Amino acid sequence: MITKTMLKTKERFGNTRIFVFFEGEPIALPGQARANYTDDIRDTKTKRIAYKALRQVMKDLNPNAEPVSLKQIAFSRKAGCSCGCSPGFIVKGLTCWTDLYVDVKR
Repeated sequence: MITKTMLKTKERFGNTRIFVFFEGEPIALPGQARANYTDDIRDTKTKRIAYKALRQVMKDLNPNAEPVSLKQIAFSRKAGCSCGCSPGFIVKGLTCWTDLYVDVKR
């Protein structure tokens, strides 16, 4: 269940990213714990949560906006950083100055 969504301005124009955070789990994880977390957010259920949050935010901002397809959302271990510390989803074809952060209760 989505508990909170937040749009955050980024430094450069580009494909929107979606970062999903599970309630009660630390954001910074070392080594193997990070690999396990990456596997957790890579799954289809989490992708659908990211998709649902994105569609709702887009609908709230502009009800006439072209809807995004689930196929446009792709998992990337390096969505936020080239070292792989911030896995997330990249929305291909949706370029802007903001990223979407989603808090989820399991």
